[in-house]
Amino acid sequence: MTTRRILVLLLFLPVAFVHAQVQKRTMTLEDIFALKSVSDPQLSPDGRWVAYVVTEVDLKAGETNSDVWLAPAAGGEAIRLTTSKKSDSSPRWSPDGKRIAFLSAREEKTQIFLISPSGGEAEKLTDHKTAPSSIEWSPDGKKILFTAPDPPTEQEEKKKKEKDDAFRFDQEFKMSHLWVIDVATKKSTQLTRGNDYTVSQPRWSPDGTNIVFVTNPTPRADDGSLTDVWVYSFADSSAKKLTTNDGPDTSPLWSPDGGTIAYLSRPGNLVSVGLQHLYLLPVSGGTPKNISAHFDASISNMRWSLDGSRIYFTSSQSVTSHLYSIDIKTGKVIQHTTGAFVLSSPSFSRDGKWVAFTQQSEQQAPELYIAPTNSWKPTKLTSTNPLLDSLKLGRADVMRWKSYDGLEIEGLVLYPADYQQGKAYPLLVYGHGGPTGAYVRTFPASWGNAGQFYASNGWVVFYPNFRGSTNYGEKFMQ
Repeated sequence: MTTRRILVLLLFLPVAFVHAQVQKRTMTLEDIFALKSVSDPQLSPDGRWVAYVVTEVDLKAGETNSDVWLAPAAGGEAIRLTTSKKSDSSPRWSPDGKRIAFLSAREEKTQIFLISPSGGEAEKLTDHKTAPSSIEWSPDGKKILFTAPDPPTEQEEKKKKEKDDAFRFDQEFKMSHLWVIDVATKKSTQLTRGNDYTVSQPRWSPDGTNIVFVTNPTPRADDGSLTDVWVYSFADSSAKKLTTNDGPDTSPLWSPDGGTIAYLSRPGNLVSVGLQHLYLLPVSGGTPKNISAHFDASISNMRWSLDGSRIYFTSSQSVTSHLYSIDIKTGKVIQHTTGAFVLSSPSFSRDGKWVAFTQQSEQQAPELYIAPTNSWKPTKLTSTNPLLDSLKLGRADVMRWKSYDGLEIEGLVLYPADYQQGKAYPLLVYGHGGPTGAYVRTFPASWGNAGQFYASNGWVVFYPNFRGSTNYGEKFMQ
């Protein structure tokens, strides 16, 4: 081969390579199951690392598996921290950032394990009779708080051995209670007990002397709105009920000085439907104060600012979800992020200068992002699903129309990947449940929503947010 012919080939090789790279194919149902999901970001106390969970499906085994990963906040390659063939989840940093506690199903029952962020073997911390959940480190890093269902009684163990599986539906269930384990000695202590209530959402007070938590009368779905906020005191080993509202009281959160508890609540006359507002309650007692009465939208994922003057939260409005904050004195709400996407699960560094979160849209599956809180300019940290770069995906628009009485309704329209204006296409309509659900700009390629599969294969997919949808204010929802 002559030198001239070699040079000609070299000139055309990059062009051919680029052309091959941009060739995209139609999405299959198998592609949906091949996608990995990113969730539960946890920013390290010093803001240098983000622990998070990656979940994937094994179709042959008919199982899902999740592992804990670490992403450097400054950017760079993510590191897989756990490699168990069973589910590893709920990573939680110790206050000094030297260890990560997580839940693992690698043995017969889910237990709490500890691992160094630099890697190595995970150490089993608990050997509990039932599966722990809702883990949280004490402020001094010496203990870990968790909830766990009550263990089987002797009679229940006997029935199990005899393979007697008859039970009274909606009457025989297990209450969950508070436990705390000493990390050094691995000794567990039960803090609450009995059949008067079941416990969830526990949080340490800033000084580690109290725990705030939520109770339900039973684990039944019908009792889901009958929640109350309680406080457990280590001083006298007592639990005291703080709220007396007939409706739900949930998501309690200590102020930085430990003097106030923020929580979500709504009146008891709305048994199953209604927006929850943000209340403040002095720990010493008093009347709860509704500070979000004029904010006609959902509130979740709350976090106090370092100086205690504001509370950050996420809210879904229309078809997006963003990060907001509210001034606890004036009730003024500020929206910190904007754009055609859904932001979820914000996690702040100890100094409050950085926030990690997941972000997704119709053409991007959830990925990990980080942003400084003084500018809110996000940086993408992960690219978990390169498979999407090879697939034809549809784009989405918001559609609005007037109902019979003039009320404006809206929804999302996902167009075919090769959409041509004026051409007719088959239409598939997704109707949400809830009953107060709502379609937002999440990535529509999952077990419950295969929209991108249909769009990739030439369909129009329509997601109407009809009356009753939750993201348009309480009146619209009612």
